[in-house]
Amino acid sequence: MQVFQKSQGISLISHFKQDVLADFDRLFEEVFRIYSTELGFKTAYLFMHEQDRNCLKLARGKSTASSLVNLTEIECPIHRPSLLVQAFENKEIIKTESYEDLLGIKIKLNTESANSPMLILPVYVFNEGIGVFVLIAEDVNDFSEQEISFLSNFSQQIGLHIFTAWNLDQSIIQTRGLMRSKNEYEELIKIKKEYFEEMQKLLVKLLQEPSLNDETQMKLAESLMYLNSVMLLSDSTVEKHTQTP
Repeated sequence: MQVFQKSQGISLISHFKQDVLADFDRLFEEVFRIYSTELGFKTAYLFMHEQDRNCLKLARGKSTASSLVNLTEIECPIHRPSLLVQAFENKEIIKTESYEDLLGIKIKLNTESANSPMLILPVYVFNEGIGVFVLIAEDVNDFSEQEISFLSNFSQQIGLHIFTAWNLDQSIIQTRGLMRSKNEYEELIKIKKEYFEEMQKLLVKLLQEPSLNDETQMKLAESLMYLNSVMLLSDSTVEKHTQTP
């Protein structure tokens, strides 16, 4: 790994364009490029803290190596003893070669990934933890204090950008989910409304039958009145919930 001055963490991200800083995928790509090209790491995982579930979940992962351990479905609860949580909570840079120690659980690994040297690097904004980088190199045992200091400084310089882009990304995902739910809701209402309209036509047609006795006509008229009131209520409810704020 090249040796950098601590202040150089800022210069490495100074060229980032505004659109990159607002796009979580592109931002991670740029950060990984720096980790791999400038700093010599072959793999990077970024775990983000999900406050609602109080866990660290893999947000992105990329590798220049032939294989990347799939941690997509793995979450690391904050209450689980693990090096990932330890680094996150204590804002501590940790070295390890064990995925089991990293995550606090046993996972299946191929031979190539079984003993990969890893550097666990916490990311925080204004002293508040937001996530953890896990960086894998050929050898992390020879890192100097200066290099560790640089990596720590770089992670904090990029921390606010990651936090902002991540929250924007999650907001977009939630909005798309709400739009899908809204469309499904509107489609369901449409089907129900069509059914009501068919029932309304049927009742009107039956009321026109001359062979009906008074009692049957009265019951049909009451059913029609009830159906009309349900349709009016349904229309007002749909209008209320589908209005654009």
